[in-house]
Amino acid sequence: MAALLLVVFRGPLFRAVSGRLVTIAERFRVRQVLVDGEHLLTKDAVLKAAGVPLASAMFRVSTEVVETRLESQPWIKRARVSRRFPDTIEILITEREPIAAIRQQSMIIVTADSMAVPPPSERWVWDLPLLLPPHSVQTTVGRVLRDAETLALLNEAVTVRRVSVDSWQNLSELYYRGDEIYASLARPTVELRLGHGVGELAWTALASYFAYGEDRPADGATQLIDLRFAGKVIVTAGRPIEERLNG
Repeated sequence: MAALLLVVFRGPLFRAVSGRLVTIAERFRVRQVLVDGEHLLTKDAVLKAAGVPLASAMFRVSTEVVETRLESQPWIKRARVSRRFPDTIEILITEREPIAAIRQQSMIIVTADSMAVPPPSERWVWDLPLLLPPHSVQTTVGRVLRDAETLALLNEAVTVRRVSVDSWQNLSELYYRGDEIYASLARPTVELRLGHGVGELAWTALASYFAYGEDRPADGATQLIDLRFAGKVIVTAGRPIEERLNG
């Protein structure tokens, strides 16, 4: 019996079977990793985060592990990883949406779901509304923002982004004066009084106000627009903002 087993494991049948297994193993190796869904991140950044080495065995790539690895990156909200035999790993990501910025030792981006994230590239242009809470806020990249007053400012930016991209892109700063929220626009020079927060109806009314070409403030003056009353736009006569603040 031992002699027979020795013949089987050393004979032509063993060599044929082992050769076939080697051929199959070589065929099912990772030859390419495809990435989709990236807009702000680069493909190279996603591939680096995924950490799937080329030529690794397809069956040894854990899609769940790769998804977890990707979703640990601050910019990636969701990741779906799948195998496409014989040799392809497919990655589909959903990026977080940048909504505003906050200044600490350096500038940090805050996303729609309150995550603090770093600039996605060295070429990032800081054109997001700036959140200015009434006190110093320390947050860490990769962590969800918890400060209630900062979150209230962020909520206004999220709301206006949902209503009108143009209005959101025109937001310059969101800040407090006393216990009320204010905002400033870049063009035209307008300050918005938001009270303790306004809803979509107020931002829709503001978008309509500008769409119909209402009067713009005179040079050196800043209109104060009160949005605290749902669906209404109440405009204060334009005066230099410094005069108004000084009484």
